[in-house]
Amino acid sequence: MNFNIMSQAQPIFTKTKLYGLDPDLDYCDESTGQIYGGDELMEAGYYDSVMKRDFTSEVKYLIAL
Repeated sequence: MNFNIMSQAQPIFTKTKLYGLDPDLDYCDESTGQIYGGDELMEAGYYDSVMKRDFTSEVKYLIAL
């Protein structure tokens, strides 16, 4: 989940690491269809989307494959 209160002119790229996943499973991002490894999401994480408007949020749904 990603929240943005006030947008910045020059946004900073941030990453989110997930915990408690099965490192041997793959996970599919429901909105983009991109597939990530469980170990990848826990160790490296994924880049958060750049939010260009004030008072926005984002929720990612991952499905275990």
